[in-house]
Amino acid sequence: MNSLRQFDHDEGARLAGDAIKEKIKSDPTWDNQFLDRNPIKSRCKRTKPAPDGRLHSIKTNCHVAIEYKPPYSHLDEIGKGFTQCFDYIVDQNDKGEFLNQASILVIPEVNENGDKVEEIYKKKFLNTVLDKNPIALVTYSPTDPSKVKLVTNFGQNLEVEGKPAVYRKGDMITFWAAWRENYPTYNYHLLKTAHLYKEKYSNSKERRDNIWHRFYFDYYCYPPQTNNTLNLIPNKLKVWGETESIWQEDVKKDLSKAVKNGSVSYEEAINRLKWASAATHQEKIRYGNTIKNIAVRRPADISTDNDYEDVKKNRRNLISHVGLWDNLTWEVTKLGEKFIERIDQGADPMKEMIMLMLVPGKWYELILDIKKGQAIINHSGSVEYKDKLKEVFISNGSIGLNPERKSSGGRKFLQSEQQILGRFRLLKKHGRTYYKSSLGWEFDEGLIDQYITDYYRYYIEQDVAA
Repeated sequence: MNSLRQFDHDEGARLAGDAIKEKIKSDPTWDNQFLDRNPIKSRCKRTKPAPDGRLHSIKTNCHVAIEYKPPYSHLDEIGKGFTQCFDYIVDQNDKGEFLNQASILVIPEVNENGDKVEEIYKKKFLNTVLDKNPIALVTYSPTDPSKVKLVTNFGQNLEVEGKPAVYRKGDMITFWAAWRENYPTYNYHLLKTAHLYKEKYSNSKERRDNIWHRFYFDYYCYPPQTNNTLNLIPNKLKVWGETESIWQEDVKKDLSKAVKNGSVSYEEAINRLKWASAATHQEKIRYGNTIKNIAVRRPADISTDNDYEDVKKNRRNLISHVGLWDNLTWEVTKLGEKFIERIDQGADPMKEMIMLMLVPGKWYELILDIKKGQAIINHSGSVEYKDKLKEVFISNGSIGLNPERKSSGGRKFLQSEQQILGRFRLLKKHGRTYYKSSLGWEFDEGLIDQYITDYYRYYIEQDVAA
């Protein structure tokens, strides 16, 4: 194999990104105003413009996007990467906030064609970028992306523009896609709804609201009478495998028991369901006022998010994290269209989601970090294993801790990830536990490799970050 092609784009980007992170942590010549000595790997946006990596500093509250070009890139392709670095520093979220305060262009010293890429771009940076734009230039050995060199740092005359960070209490800062209360068929039908819903609206919010309303009542809170009865009626979705999904199943069970024992009237129980599915603030207040003193399943605040709003957050986030739609407009991406197409043609929704979680969702990178971490710690049980692994993740920048976090409570480290990796059968079980003595977690390497191979076979042309 050609030594310049031994690493594919994603593997090269990961190796270079990790090497840059370690250089910033340990080498004073890499010091800069955007990242302190404790950079953290951060989640990347998966729709255009989509960086190959991203670092975050809690102290400076800055994000730095990384654009990587492999050694087999010709000069035109490297030029596109240079342009993308400018796109990253002007990219904004739906609140008008800049997503990245700086960016790094990572290119080979020499490319496969023999072009002296470092020499060409060093001149370009010195003439057009340094002290003008917050972009740094890093090169690497064309045969080893982990051997990185800082060619031009961020200009010293540039000031950091930003505002104090806002974190949700209890959060860890992670780089991989978050899977929260989600199921493969939910993702498929929500994306399918968004793809079919091509009507034009005056703004993105109106479009999102209409897509969600249609999905919620056409698939999830379905059939129409389900919010007017305590009967457990399957909707159009599945949870895991062929297991039927039932809207508000646990809530209905609790309300039914309460009606039977007389602590809640039937009318109160139905109003509680009506409150859960209320699509407008007026409806929420109207039904909420009737259940302020309900004995079971009493809302903490009738004006806060109900099921209609809460479920929306969890459903939209994962789809955005893996790049199946644009988080702002809910317009389905090329990757999302391919996902829909494959399932329409008979592919298993769960297997498709596993591929997407491993590659664009960066769970394969998470698995590699877990394996590297557990190789250097000693542990005598599952609890100690996770505690020590978490310390390694903090130390090497695989996660960051919210400085405003509570000392207790919240989701346990890798709790959800363990459940999902087990559900995907990527994490081997040993008796009743996933913990293996003296090792930690044992992964099914062959199955992981197969899913990654399948991803590149079916999806790579649609992946905007590739």
